[in-house]
Formats: sequence, C-alpha cells, structure tokens
Amino acid sequence: GGRAVSAARALSDFFKASWFGYGESEPTTGGVDGSRFCLYVDLEWRQVRGFRLFELFGEAKQGANKMLLVKAREWQASKELEPKGGYPPDKFSFVPKTPKPKTVQWTARRSQDGQLQTAVLPVSVLHLQRKREEQGPIDYIEVLDQGRKVTSAFTKLLAMRGISNPTGAAVGKGAKGAKEDKDGEG
Repeated sequence: GGRAVSAARALSDFFKASWFGYGESEPTTGGVDGSRFCLYVDLEWRQVRGFRLFELFGEAKQGANKMLLVKAREWQASKELEPKGGYPPDKFSFVPKTPKPKTVQWTARRSQDGQLQTAVLPVSVLHLQRKREEQGPIDYIEVLDQGRKVTSAFTKLLAMRGISNPTGAAVGKGAKGAKEDKDGEG
C-alpha cells in the first residue's frame, strides 16, 4: 500500500520535473532540439486576450533592412481536441499549424508614431498525447499556466510602451497590421 503510493508519487514528481522549464529561457537561444516556445501578443488583441504561440528554432539572424529572421513554427488551437461546449478560458490544446518551421521576420511591430505594438514572452509547455479510435494518437501541447502567461505578456507590452513613452503623451492607434509573408504566416 504505502510503498506503491510512494513510488507513484516519486514517478509523478519525476515527470513534473522533466516537463517543467521546457522552453523557459529567452526565445532566441538554443535549447532542447534547438527550440523554445513563446507567446506573441499585439495591443489590438488586448481586450480579447488574444495571442499567437510560436516555437522558435536556433538564433535570430539579422537580414536585409535590419529585420531579424528566425526559423519558427506557429501552433494553433486544435479543433479536434476541443471539448464539447468549447475550450475553457485560458486552457487550449495546440497542434502545429505547419509541419516544419519556416523562416519568418521576427521584428516588433510599431505604430505610425513609433510606439511598440507587440511583445513576446517565453513560456513553458507540456508535451501531451491523446489516443484516437480511428487514427493513431495525436501529439499536442498546452502552455503551462496559460492565463497568467497571457496576462504577463500584455503587462510586459504595456510596461515597455510606458518606458518608451515616459511622458504619457497621447499615442495614435497604430499601423494597420504586421506584414505577413507569402504564405500568410505572420
């Protein structure tokens, strides 16, 4: 009785320790398989707490016009894994949007008057798998403490805007949107 519970608890603690911290360092540094996960937020999405989830591979490199380029893969909320009645707030299951990473521009978006519009926050994820009756299992991820991380990303954005505009002068609405690449990825 007691030994089995103790062994199960030790195994559970081992798995939690192995999962925790994956993707926690800066998004442009190498890590497990050279990748890191991060939330990308835009000021225009603040009211709905919107974000995009990216997996970054390797170091960002400077390209033409001082744009930073990085190999990245976007992850999206999975319709297949969505519970009946929809996802609960702040707990989504994500699958890759593309099978392989692409080279994307990784530069902060600014408004017409130069104010920062976007921010990035490194996050930890859990790698999970769900069995399916008809097909093989589906691999997916969940952002650890997703709600708090989304709040932190928007707080970081607002703080960075405050630092870059310490006078509190009125700031315009901003540019129409981030420039997307040929494939429609941001």
